[in-house]
Amino acid sequence: MFRGLSVGGCRLVAFALATLALAACATPGAKPDGAANAHYKIGKPYQVNGRWYHPHEQPDYDAVGVASWYGDEFHGRPTANGERFDKDRLSAAHTTLPLPSVVEVENLENGRRVMVRVNDRGPFVGDRMIDLSHAAARVLGFEQKGLARVRVRYLGRAELAALAPRPGEKAIPLKTAAPRVATREPAPAVRSVQAAPLPAAVALREAPAPNSTPDIIAQLIGEADSVTAKGSSPPAYPAAPEPEIWIDVKQFSNLADLDMAQVSVAAMGPARVRSTILAAGQPAYLLQLGPYKDTFAAEARLAALREAGYAEARISNGSL
Repeated sequence: MFRGLSVGGCRLVAFALATLALAACATPGAKPDGAANAHYKIGKPYQVNGRWYHPHEQPDYDAVGVASWYGDEFHGRPTANGERFDKDRLSAAHTTLPLPSVVEVENLENGRRVMVRVNDRGPFVGDRMIDLSHAAARVLGFEQKGLARVRVRYLGRAELAALAPRPGEKAIPLKTAAPRVATREPAPAVRSVQAAPLPAAVALREAPAPNSTPDIIAQLIGEADSVTAKGSSPPAYPAAPEPEIWIDVKQFSNLADLDMAQVSVAAMGPARVRSTILAAGQPAYLLQLGPYKDTFAAEARLAALREAGYAEARISNGSL
């Protein structure tokens, strides 16, 4: 097992208890029951090894990075959203995506693809982007190698009442959007359209235990109802989200150059990679830092980047 190659959310036990408020890990080798206290989770910003992570909804997430895997010693332990880790199911850990959600992972070294259920936090080692279960690493063909260059594409929220699938299991529909806070404004009349299910493999299981940790969406709904009960009317329309502030470091066409750049800016804060296809049909990868809370912080980081040799760096809204 490549324990030195992967460190997940619940897997950094001492840190997790202090900063992520995760459940204590079970005895290694315990049999997973799958259900545990599973709940939807986004989470507040947190810090590991001096680096800040900002969990949030990321419907357009599509990034390239390094994948690692974990297995035996964490089999049966709780994940960051209260599920039980099963090394033989297709699951993964990610630092900022909603839990649980579904992503497609493509091994760029051999073209293999697999859809996995993201239900844990991590990895927190170097520039690694995602930590896969033993089963997922086997499907993608890097079980022996330990690390692989992958593309990760967000597909949507996973059904809470489901387990991460085993390889080859039959697919069932998944949620494709995060739960929304109910609005008291009447919705316009529209025809009902049956949405096509996402082609992902998951298995049904029992509903979460009644003492499971409430998710952030349920708390927001409760707060909205409390305000209304006191006589205040909810707003007719939700407030527009504040625009995100990012720094476009540089666009790359070569993965080796991208990898070197990620290492060189790692100490400057959280980073992500957005992939696109150029007019000539060639793939391109945009390295970005952020998001930043205000323009002042972004401009200070931009100045440091330019001093480090990234003369093309610029402030943007994060879009391609």
